[in-house]
Amino acid sequence: MKNSNALTGTIFITIGVVFLLNNFAIIDWRILIDLLHFWPVFLIIFGLNLIFGKTMLFFIAPLLFIVLIVVAIFYPTILPGRIGLSQEMGLSQDLELGIRQAKIQMTISAADIDIYNVKPEERGKLLLGKVSYRQVPPEVSYKVNGYEAIVDIKSKKKNSFFGIGSLRGSENAMRLGLTELIPLRLDIKSGASDLYLDLSLLRVESLDLEAGASSIKIKFGDISEKLVGRIEGGVSQVVLMIPKWVGARIHLDSGLSSNNLKEVGFEKDGNVYTTPNYSKSDRVIDIDVSIGVGRLNVKFID
Repeated sequence: MKNSNALTGTIFITIGVVFLLNNFAIIDWRILIDLLHFWPVFLIIFGLNLIFGKTMLFFIAPLLFIVLIVVAIFYPTILPGRIGLSQEMGLSQDLELGIRQAKIQMTISAADIDIYNVKPEERGKLLLGKVSYRQVPPEVSYKVNGYEAIVDIKSKKKNSFFGIGSLRGSENAMRLGLTELIPLRLDIKSGASDLYLDLSLLRVESLDLEAGASSIKIKFGDISEKLVGRIEGGVSQVVLMIPKWVGARIHLDSGLSSNNLKEVGFEKDGNVYTTPNYSKSDRVIDIDVSIGVGRLNVKFID
């Protein structure tokens, strides 16, 4: 006997599971409201149920509904406009006397991230900025290890349910100014994000960046003698802007991605691409890039 009520049962079970997980602060029940953006898909689902509800293919409509819910929970950034009030939190840390370098660590959920140098009148700050979020504010910690300041900014998870952490998104946008007075090490891990890192006036000596499905744009400068970096992305579009007089070496693990490195003058040796001036320049960038699917573009700037 074919089950024509499979879709109705699936809907009630799914709604119950969503509210149960919401009670444990794992997801937000308002994803059900977000799903209204996909109302044409519901017409398709009910249409499929009318056609196949009493056949051997009765499972198609419930399966499509489950897929839609899974996408809403695990990939919320693709939803066109998350529901909920956005809140804002300021980020500020003074540059203490005796601090000679700093490490900025970020472990955050899906967000738009901008990093730049603080304004001249704000040079007494190690960092200054703000973050907007919808559910849970990030945790920020600060400590000093010898002459190095360490700032850790991470998404805060609330509660757990049988070991499952919160799937609620925290950050929506972060704008962070950093000091240009001391050497910096940046360690950034994010989910699906749009990242713009303007490092042109910062003394960044190392950059470690991991991102999910992302658009990544990085503007380098010539403040540090050598910048060593690593960029790892899933489905990513990566743009690197490099001053013409800075030597660059890129070790590329491209996966299914493409690049324009030879087109803009890099010399290729296996997976290593080098600018002709790399061995002669007193300012160099040495970076490993690993992209699963996407494209790497390098632009030389004045």
